[in-house]
Amino acid sequence: MNKLQKTLATATATAAILTQAVMPAFAVDLVITGNGTDSANEIAISNTNDTLVTQSNDTSVENEVEVNANTGGNSASDNTGGDVHVETGDADVTVDIANMLNSNVADVESCGSCVGDTMIAIDGNGSDTWNSVGLESVNRVELYQDNKADVENEVEVDANTGDNNADDNTGGDIVVLTGDVDVALTATTVANSNSASMGASEEEGSSVGVVVTGNGTGSANEALLSLRRGSLVAQENKTEIENDFDVDGSSGENNADDNTGGDVAIATGDVDIMADVMNSAGFNHYDDGDCCFDDVWAKIGENGSDTWNQIAAELKSKDEVYQDNLCGTRHHDKEDSLASLFGFDMMGGHKDQPCFENELELDGVTGDNNADDNTGDAESDPVILTGDAYIDASVVNEGGSNVMGEFDG
Repeated sequence: MNKLQKTLATATATAAILTQAVMPAFAVDLVITGNGTDSANEIAISNTNDTLVTQSNDTSVENEVEVNANTGGNSASDNTGGDVHVETGDADVTVDIANMLNSNVADVESCGSCVGDTMIAIDGNGSDTWNSVGLESVNRVELYQDNKADVENEVEVDANTGDNNADDNTGGDIVVLTGDVDVALTATTVANSNSASMGASEEEGSSVGVVVTGNGTGSANEALLSLRRGSLVAQENKTEIENDFDVDGSSGENNADDNTGGDVAIATGDVDIMADVMNSAGFNHYDDGDCCFDDVWAKIGENGSDTWNQIAAELKSKDEVYQDNLCGTRHHDKEDSLASLFGFDMMGGHKDQPCFENELELDGVTGDNNADDNTGDAESDPVILTGDAYIDASVVNEGGSNVMGEFDG
């Protein structure tokens, strides 16, 4: 497993986790100082911060296991005298199915509300001045994460060690020995995962400094700053996983048939069947590390009489990330996808469609043994020895993966 798979495998099923900074990173100093005769001073601040996180899991898992492990359908039949020996034993069946499903993790932190460390100063002022500072910060984060998984595992195992018959014996030695059928089935499904991160937790915010200084007689000074930040991240997984196992183990269909005398021996054994199917579905990852503005500095200095000074800055950042994995048909109904939440088709351009359907039918018989119409002792007695049927099947599927930003997987 890769790192993401291990993380998901250890996650609690249908986990939805959101971490958001408690206090907004909005540390702003706006200063108009000194002023002067007939001055008009104004500071206008507008800060809008919207964070919407929707995380959803929809899971349907159906496991059906039917195991029949008998050690032979033994019969010694119509014996009159002599030795008849039928010995079986050993049918081992292990079925292990583990489904770990759906996980949403979102860590928004300071990029849900960052303007921090902003300082705007119009300083000194003077007579007849008009001083204005305007700051507007709009920050919107919308994050939708959705998982839908439909997993069906069906296992049917019949592991008998021979359908033993010794039949119509009258005298002499007849020995049927079987045994040893080992069946081990493992189906592991790790489904759907969305992980989104926006801004590291140690982020210090934006350092924005605007200074209009000195000013002067008759000056009009204005600093306008608009900081905008937008992010829309939608991640979707829809996965169907179906595993169907049918295993018939047997160790021969043994018959010794119409023996009258003499030695007849049938010995089989050893059927090993092992099937391992591991499916790992969706996976979307999004990382928008340093998503806020850093180190913006502006200065209009010293000024003078009758000056008009203005600083206007607009900083925009817009991220839209749509990542999806779907199962089955390329075209799907909008209402059946996450896209219906915000009215566009996420499927545009994406072709990752993790859909797993595994069907294994494993049949391990070691011979359809017959000794048939044996009569009396002979130079060479009928002996049937088989054994050793070994089947190993492994199917590994890893689904679609969308990664944006730094990811160590």
